[in-house]
Amino acid sequence: MTQQQIARRDDAAALLEQVVIHGDLAKLTPQERVDYYRRVCESLNLNPYTKPFEYLHLSGRLVLYATRTATDQLARQHHLTLSVVRTERLDDVYVVTARAQGPDGRAVENVGAVAFGHARGDALANLLMKAVTKAYRRATLSYCGLGWLDEMEVDAIPSARRVPVDLETGEIEENGNEELLASEETLRKLWAAAKQAGWKREQLLEHTAATYGRQSPRELTEAQAQEVLRSLEHPDTL
Repeated sequence: MTQQQIARRDDAAALLEQVVIHGDLAKLTPQERVDYYRRVCESLNLNPYTKPFEYLHLSGRLVLYATRTATDQLARQHHLTLSVVRTERLDDVYVVTARAQGPDGRAVENVGAVAFGHARGDALANLLMKAVTKAYRRATLSYCGLGWLDEMEVDAIPSARRVPVDLETGEIEENGNEELLASEETLRKLWAAAKQAGWKREQLLEHTAATYGRQSPRELTEAQAQEVLRSLEHPDTL
């Protein structure tokens, strides 16, 4: 192994260590985000230019989620046979269990579910097909040992927000930061500023609820939290 190869291996290990420790791609530099994205695609033999993954802000962290492109490419690469094992209805929820099976006979099952409510006709048919597709994609990811969310699951998570990131530069695009939940650092500054201003915990919670309809500062976006912080540091603006 050449010195250059060793250096690349060490760089890759250091980058992976940062992601594993922090679990938050927002803590990486833009270039590190680009490198990590490409290394993930390379490790799975996916074409990064087809955008197999996109970025999602979830539970205070910036993470990747798998797009349809990723699951389609993975299913093709592994020569998977996808089939519906069973379907069932639980109240107004339609549940599909799908199986992904490889040429060697190894098979993995996973489920996809949709709530159909009062849907009828074509709307209902589309929801039922969506449940099948969701089950296929989840089974594909499970077969490959990947714990990423599929893009069809993202919209069902109220706190999840897609984040626009330039895949060439790794920069969070304009307005992307506005969608991010407040960072731990900003929250610490917010509570410290509230204490300095003589606010009790209840006052900050009331202000958060009255102004933004949020029950806690942790539910504020980064832009909203920064706005409250500025207000506390300059009381005349309240």
